[in-house]
Amino acid sequence: MACFKGFLGFVLTFVITLYAFNYEGYTEPIKWMKYEEALEVADKTGKPVFIFFTSKRCPICEKLEGETLVDPEIAELLNKEYLPVRVEGEKNPKLVTKFRVLGYPTLWIYCKQGLIGPVIGYLSPLDLKGLLSTARGCKPFQPKPDK
Repeated sequence: MACFKGFLGFVLTFVITLYAFNYEGYTEPIKWMKYEEALEVADKTGKPVFIFFTSKRCPICEKLEGETLVDPEIAELLNKEYLPVRVEGEKNPKLVTKFRVLGYPTLWIYCKQGLIGPVIGYLSPLDLKGLLSTARGCKPFQPKPDK
């Protein structure tokens, strides 16, 4: 019995160590920005802004983040060609109201022509790639003229 407890202790320690090393090395695949920061960068670079509205109590949001937004092609596309913004609805009620978010997840793309969206609900990696490819055709974001 003592041998079994020793083995169980070793296995538990090994699993915890593996988890710790994997967790420390984890980096979010998408470089999320704050909304205001993204608008400033968009004024300078002309890149469109990709806005992802989410909620902590949303299983569909978790699925979108866990299956679609971790896709390497999606992450690369968002990081290179867009300014990605992740908005937690509970923490940003003003933005939720401004974008008339009625459910989660909700996606918007903000470019020169205005807003593309809302796209509400889960999108597979293939569907989101299609949306992002379509939105590539929108003209670059243009700074607002000073008044």
